[in-house]
Amino acid sequence: MPWGFVLCSEQKINNRPNPDTIDLLLKEKTKGGFKMLDGSALLGLLQLPLYVRQAIAEETQVYTLAKPPDVFSNNGCLSGKLGKQ
Repeated sequence: MPWGFVLCSEQKINNRPNPDTIDLLLKEKTKGGFKMLDGSALLGLLQLPLYVRQAIAEETQVYTLAKPPDVFSNNGCLSGKLGKQ
């Protein structure tokens, strides 16, 4: 199971798209056949739960290519959650 996904673009991503507009775009730009995705589903997928928004707002550490997250060390964010090796 993935830990998450990333959606990125060089343009601003509207996280509150109009479901009717998305339905129209899907109809115009695809061959259809979606069983899960429509405008309402996309609107829901782009929303984060409150606890995630709060955690992001409280986070102070900045990760960079020079200093990436250290998730598996004793000091990392997953320390103690993976059990003893």
